[in-house]
Formats: sequence, structure tokens, C-alpha cells
Amino acid sequence: MQSSFCIAIASHISNINRIPYLQECLRSLISQSSPIPIYLSISFATTEIREETLNLIHADAIQSEYLNIRVREQKTAQMRHYLLIHEEIHQLHQWVMFC
Repeated sequence: MQSSFCIAIASHISNINRIPYLQECLRSLISQSSPIPIYLSISFATTEIREETLNLIHADAIQSEYLNIRVREQKTAQMRHYLLIHEEIHQLHQWVMFC
């Protein structure tokens, strides 16, 4: 059964020091008592930051059947991230919460 709710997260990581904030956000959302699908649309300033971020997410065991990560190949503006998420999920969920 599809959840009527989901969470959308838009992020461009331009500095390696921002990765822990993303990890904390994801950990918090995944550990909620009522699981809700999470859609993360993310882009990176460099290939190195991309690899570091994805490696830390996987190493930190921030994986869940509810976490859907969409990596964008180019720097993407926040509202564009949300548009891309919307295009993918608009028929799956009635309510979108933003993080």
C-alpha cells in the first residue's frame, strides 16, 4: 500500500563540511516511529564530494527501503530538485512534506 505522505529533500552539496548535516537529517527521518517514503534529490560541486557523500551515507547505514536517492549529474537549483521529485511521485502520494 502506498503512503499518502512522503518527504522531499533537495540538496546541493558544495562543501564537504555539509555532509554531516545531511547524514543527521536522514538518520532522524529514517528513525521516526511511522516510516514515510523519503525522496532525496541531490547534486554535488565535485566528483570527490559526490563520492565522499555517497560513501558516508552507505557506511553510516543510512539505508532504508523508504529512502530513495536521486543523484543529479549537474548542479541543480533547489526548486528544480523539487520539480524533478514532483514529476516522479505526483501520482504516488497525496501529501508532500519538505525538509
